[in-house]
Amino acid sequence: MTFSRIFFGEGGENGGPGFEEKEHVDALHSVLHHMYAFWIADYVPWLRSLDIDGHEKIIKNSMSVFEKYHDPIIHERVKKWRDGEKEKAEDLLDIMISLKDESGAPLLSIDEIKAPCYEFLFGVDGSPAGAEWALSKMINQPDILQKAIDEIDNVVGKHRLVQESDVPQLNYLKAYARKLSGCILMHRKIELTEPNLRFITFSTGKRGCIGSALGTLLTVMALARLIQGFIWSVPPNEEKIDLSTSDELLLAKPLLVHGRPRLHEAMYPTL
Repeated sequence: MTFSRIFFGEGGENGGPGFEEKEHVDALHSVLHHMYAFWIADYVPWLRSLDIDGHEKIIKNSMSVFEKYHDPIIHERVKKWRDGEKEKAEDLLDIMISLKDESGAPLLSIDEIKAPCYEFLFGVDGSPAGAEWALSKMINQPDILQKAIDEIDNVVGKHRLVQESDVPQLNYLKAYARKLSGCILMHRKIELTEPNLRFITFSTGKRGCIGSALGTLLTVMALARLIQGFIWSVPPNEEKIDLSTSDELLLAKPLLVHGRPRLHEAMYPTL
C-alpha cells in the first residue's frame, strides 16, 4: 500500500517472507511494544540521558532497521519521478512524491516523505487490534453480534462479499467499531446514522492521526467480512472471551474462538 510490496527482500524459498521481512517485522513489533511500555524517564525527565531501561537504544536499533529497508526504496522512487521514468502514482509513496506546490516544485522534501511512511507503519496494528476487540466483545454479547449480522445481510446479502462501497451503509457496525476506538456510545435506542455520530476521537486536531480515515475503513472492512463469513462462538468449556488487557492495550491472551462458515462454499476462495 505504501511501497507496493508484499514484503521486503527477495523472500523465502517457499514464496513467503525471507530474513529481511522477518527482521523488519521484529523491529516493528519491538517499537510497538516499547511505545506503550512504562519508561521511568517519562516521569523523571533528567533520567533520559542514562537510558536506565535500555528503551532508547532498542528504539534506535529498530529505527535503523526501518531506514535500511525504507530509504533505498524512497530514494530510488524519488529519482524515477525526477528523471521522468515514472509519471503515474500507484501507491502512497508515489502520491507524496508527486505533490507539487503553487510554483510546480515538489511540495515535500525527502525527510518529509519518510516521516509519514513511519507513521503509516506504526499504525499497522490498529486495524487488526480494533477488529479483534470488536469481535471479542460481540461474541460475549450475542444480541449485539446478531444486530451486526442482520445489518450486513440487509445491506449486502449473502451472494457477495462486503465491499468498501458498502461501508457508508453499515452504520451500526461503524458505530460499534468507533466506540471501541475510544468513543463513548450509550446503549440506548438511537438512530445510528452517520451524520449524527459526531464523536471526538484520536483523529481530532492538527496533531491527530493522519491515517484515521484509512484505519477506520480497514477496521470496519475486516470486522464486516469476519462477521459476514462465519458464525462465531466461544470454545467449549468456556463461558466468555477473556477481555483482560496487556500493557500494550491488546488482549492479554490470544483470541481463540470457533468459526463456522455461513455463506455458500463458492464464496470462500476469495474471502
